[in-house]
Amino acid sequence: MDHKLFKTAMFGYSKESVCAYIAGLSEEFSQKLVDALAEQERVQRELRERIQQLEQENENYKKQQFDIADVMKDAADFAAELRVKAEAENQALCRQNEAKAAAEEQRIKMYREKIGSLRDEIRKVLIAFDAELAAADKSLEELQTEYLQESDMA
Repeated sequence: MDHKLFKTAMFGYSKESVCAYIAGLSEEFSQKLVDALAEQERVQRELRERIQQLEQENENYKKQQFDIADVMKDAADFAAELRVKAEAENQALCRQNEAKAAAEEQRIKMYREKIGSLRDEIRKVLIAFDAELAAADKSLEELQTEYLQESDMA
């Protein structure tokens, strides 16, 4: 606070100078109050604008959050459907492979049976040839003996 020297009058300070000083202080205080109120209104207006801006950003983020949640839900649903489809395809392929394996086993069994039967037939033919060869060998030996006997006689 300023120290002010007031004019003096007959019974103390001059009322005019005191009133003028008080009026000046009142005017200064009123101006500072008006300035403070104007500043407060400006700050409030800026804060309201900032609040509105933040609320708009918040709404955008909420919308993005809901959009992301929807996309994630759709992706999860798609993944579940894909898993079910893949499992069904896998089971179908397993059944096909099992059927093919069984058919191949049957085919191999048939070939083994044919090979076994061919072996038996070849064995029979070889035994028959062996018997015929043995008989032919015996006949040949008999013919050789006869020939040798005839040549000795001659």
